[in-house]
Amino acid sequence: MVTTFLTPSNPGPEGIAASPDGTVWFTQTTKGNVARIDNSGVITETKAVKNSETFGITVAPNGNPWFTMMAANKIGTVQLR
Repeated sequence: MVTTFLTPSNPGPEGIAASPDGTVWFTQTTKGNVARIDNSGVITETKAVKNSETFGITVAPNGNPWFTMMAANKIGTVQLR
């Protein structure tokens, strides 16, 4: 079975990584941020970083996603509470 989810406003979904809590994180390359999708299909987006071009992503054991920003030549993380 394949389930698809629409992303808002063509953000350019790119990388994807599973989180220990069952959610999935993915990059939104053209929008310059990362987002999380839960088991019910709800998408939560992080703040965009202008001219970052987010690309690859992984999730640490504590659930915090780490991602690359190709255009900005940086690596970023989201600190979850």
